[in-house]
Amino acid sequence: MPVELRVGEATQVLNSREPRQQVEVVTPTRPTEAVLDPRRVLIDVDPDNNRRAVS
Repeated sequence: MPVELRVGEATQVLNSREPRQQVEVVTPTRPTEAVLDPRRVLIDVDPDNNRRAVS
């Protein structure tokens, strides 16, 4: 099932069925966080763990 990845203001749709994916997202400025499924479309017991600060 496709899922969105938002890094800063950039959003990318991930379509792979692989358990792990490596993506490169180019943004005009350094983002402060990355969020998987930012619109909370997927059923998830703990959607708060889909957000990480970017250091």
